[in-house]
Amino acid sequence: MAFSGTARLVDPLTLGSAHVRVCAVQGPGDVGSRPTVWPRQLPDVPPVTQHLLEMRSGRLHVVDVDPQQPERVLPPDFALHEVLAASTDPAGVLELMRTWGLLATPGPDGRLGLGEARLRLRELQALARQVIGLRDGDPGAERAAWCEVAAARQVDLPDLTTAREWFRAALERGLQGFGVRVRLHAQGAPLAPDLFSAVALQLAHYLMSDTPLPRCGNDRCGRPFTVQRSPRRGDASSSHVAGVRYCQRSCAKAQSERDRRARRRAGPPP
Repeated sequence: MAFSGTARLVDPLTLGSAHVRVCAVQGPGDVGSRPTVWPRQLPDVPPVTQHLLEMRSGRLHVVDVDPQQPERVLPPDFALHEVLAASTDPAGVLELMRTWGLLATPGPDGRLGLGEARLRLRELQALARQVIGLRDGDPGAERAAWCEVAAARQVDLPDLTTAREWFRAALERGLQGFGVRVRLHAQGAPLAPDLFSAVALQLAHYLMSDTPLPRCGNDRCGRPFTVQRSPRRGDASSSHVAGVRYCQRSCAKAQSERDRRARRRAGPPP
């Protein structure tokens, strides 16, 4: 996605031989500075390492990499689907991490703060909602995206400028996971990017894409989507959205059935 105007580059992040920057771009007639990402050629979203988790004396610990499924590939619309649908209560966050990967970095003793993981999920949900607001040209939705994060931080809902600064800082923190690093596994945190970083990169791809971000045509869904999902064919049955009205086959089937019942109630035309 390209915006005209002057870009203010901030906080370079190493990514191989390039640098990733989240820029503030002032466009004509725009309110505040709109974020974009440089360079435009971003790496692919990598698989996320899967870990075994267990509770010990009421505290969450990362045991080891899951030997049955060491890593998992995220669906291309994971940030719009699983992230936005996830519950931020402790049980919901724990279930998300057991299924998809860590949201926060464990300490040297393997202990992972569940409170920090809950905040990271709220931030990912805010980032996803703000990307949708940016794609829709809706500054009000951008501000509202940070409602839960502001409540967790016990601060007022930010104005648009502050919301975009929060967006920049959180997204760049996630993108730091793709810098070139050398680390011994015994030195603590896993070397591979965690779930927070992988979703941040997926959102950066959304931000830079010119591909439309349609809403599901199901009256009771309306979810933004990038591909149509089908349980029979895995996480996604299509790599494009051209001519696709529904985010998944079940939404299409449910809407078709509601339309059929509505036509039956209305009776034949006079």
